[in-house]
Amino acid sequence: MLIGLGKTDKADAHAYREAGATVVASCKKVHGNDLTVLFHDADLACMTSLPRA
Repeated sequence: MLIGLGKTDKADAHAYREAGATVVASCKKVHGNDLTVLFHDADLACMTSLPRA
C-alpha cells in the first residue's frame, strides 16, 4: 500500500494523522496486524503524529 501526502511543504502533522487514521481504518483482519512505515523527508513531530493501530 502506498500512501501519498501531497506536496512536501504542505504535509504537516495533521496530514499525517489523517492519512494514518484512514489507513488504520481501512485495514481488516485479513490484512494482519503488522504495518511497516517508511518516511521520507519527515520531521519527528509528523512521524509521531501517525496513529498507532
